[in-house]
Amino acid sequence: MDSNSRLEYLYKEYVRLSEKAEEYIKSAFEDLKLMGVIVATIALWKPIVDAIVLANPKIDQSGILFLGFLSLLLVVAIIGFWNLIKQSFIILFADNL
Repeated sequence: MDSNSRLEYLYKEYVRLSEKAEEYIKSAFEDLKLMGVIVATIALWKPIVDAIVLANPKIDQSGILFLGFLSLLLVVAIIGFWNLIKQSFIILFADNL
């Protein structure tokens, strides 16, 4: 009887870990979609800055362009680092399985 309860507990733990790993994998794909949106924003950033400078010529175009690309790069780095953390969780769960 004790062996049966251990097997049942082990099976439940396997199911829980596989569900968590699947959840992390799905959220990693959603983060990749977000990175695609950021790439589109990078492609559109130059025309946006041009429109801002046309509306207010006193603004330094190169400064805004640089700060925009720098902030988008920071967001991409944070998302990439978070995906690496998720992948390490998935590897940990797979090792525990």
